[in-house]
Amino acid sequence: MQLIMKRAQFIPEVNYHVIAVSGLGDLFLYGENTGMHTSIHNNYNIISREEDGAMKKTN
Repeated sequence: MQLIMKRAQFIPEVNYHVIAVSGLGDLFLYGENTGMHTSIHNNYNIISREEDGAMKKTN
């Protein structure tokens, strides 16, 4: 599996795994479509977990 690390770019409806959070709150992510997901949207203040284990972070 290719690891693609990037800072969160807050692209709507794109799923990533969070692999690290810096002390400043930056999210470091890699894209993959299995397991726990973080969906990054436009409103930065909301994180909600769905029943299936998906986690939506609105950015």
